[in-house]
Amino acid sequence: DLGNFAFSNLTNATFEFEDINTLKNIGAGAFAGCAKLESIKILEGQTTLGLSTFSGCTNLKEVILPESLVSIGTNCFENCTSLTSITIPKNVTNIDGGDDSAFSGCTNLTTVTIESGFIFENATNSGGSTNHGYDANLFVHATTVRVLASLIDEQGLTSTYLDNTANFTRVKDGDYYIYTKVV
Repeated sequence: DLGNFAFSNLTNATFEFEDINTLKNIGAGAFAGCAKLESIKILEGQTTLGLSTFSGCTNLKEVILPESLVSIGTNCFENCTSLTSITIPKNVTNIDGGDDSAFSGCTNLTTVTIESGFIFENATNSGGSTNHGYDANLFVHATTVRVLASLIDEQGLTSTYLDNTANFTRVKDGDYYIYTKVV
């Protein structure tokens, strides 16, 4: 286990774990403010990324999230200004939104791949009901959003949050719907 705020604010530290297979529980703020952290692969078994886990990791460019992940907490990736793309795994059911959202300040997050159906708040299915929740900050700077087509097709969704904004167009490409921001 990696405790809460274990490496927070070590601005010049670089990290290399010899036995990465044992790092499955990452505490709140564990890497917050670690400006030299450039990439991280979180292993299977981790279900929650909590409060400010990677907040202020301004050089974080690559994040690989495990299929076991179900929740991304408040300010988890706040101000990760080098992060350009992320894939939300299929089991994620919560991404904290609002003023302290998980992705606030991610000004270069331009490509988002969605493999989790929870993301479609205000998505309308053929029965007229709406679905789930999302963190709108995921889409603030996005120019391309890839959504696993089965999430839309199998739920009978006629529109999603992205369809309901004038800023995106949708095209099906293989297993994904590709939403592209209209400029």
